[in-house]
Amino acid sequence: MKYGRVLGKSREAQEVNGKLDKIRLGIKECSSKILKNEGAVNSVKLKNAFPGMESRELTFFKFYEQFLSDYEKKVNNGLRVNSTRSKYKTLLKHLRNFAFTKYGYSDLSFNDLTSDFVQDFDYYLRDDQRLTHNTIWLYMIGFTTLCRLAMSRKHLAFNPFSEYKNTKKDKDRGYLLRNELEQLLAFNCEKKKDELVKDLFVFSCFTGLSYSDMKGLRNSNLQDFFDGNQWIIVRRKKTATSSNVMLLDIPKMIIEKYAGLSKDGKVFPCTIKYSL
Repeated sequence: MKYGRVLGKSREAQEVNGKLDKIRLGIKECSSKILKNEGAVNSVKLKNAFPGMESRELTFFKFYEQFLSDYEKKVNNGLRVNSTRSKYKTLLKHLRNFAFTKYGYSDLSFNDLTSDFVQDFDYYLRDDQRLTHNTIWLYMIGFTTLCRLAMSRKHLAFNPFSEYKNTKKDKDRGYLLRNELEQLLAFNCEKKKDELVKDLFVFSCFTGLSYSDMKGLRNSNLQDFFDGNQWIIVRRKKTATSSNVMLLDIPKMIIEKYAGLSKDGKVFPCTIKYSL
């Protein structure tokens, strides 16, 4: 073969060259159509537009889908949390929308992941999606994780985040004063589900447990110690560190209030459906 054509005048050579000419003509027509409609043409757009040119080459989004599949297995085995998996799924959605909106790509090659791509994605989340600074920071951490994984597996030749800088902004979340907490305790909710939310918040104030920790709290985590007090013995879900909290009177009353409403051994019926 020379110059993209089969040499010789045999019937087989003529058939192959005829097919090659047909493919070249089809590619040229697709290229002209994309150029007319979008003003620019590239290999990814051409590949997606021309029938029969689907590539088996691993792309970034295929790599991302594999990552999510593996992550789901870890969630099912209790090695990862589902909330983080949901963040990765949302990040993938943002990346797909950005790639299509900005470049007209339905998929990305690893070579498309450049420093400019990363910075433009930041602008997209900030300006087009109106996301907050810390939300963008969180998504970029996930994006960085994917890129580092791709680099370690030799799919990505360089770090596209080498020129990108972003840090989390600390927020003054404030705190409740004693009289404010007393007002909350005395407040009567009209709806049962609102009452549960209030009680969980109060329980968190007195124990320091997060919602995910309270949601997974089981009766087996409540233990009587030799000092005569009842304690919560639990391993924090996010950090996997042990946490021992002595129960005061108000948290005890909240636990007693919801005793027996959860049938799976959990302390609080966080998934129960109340009639409104």
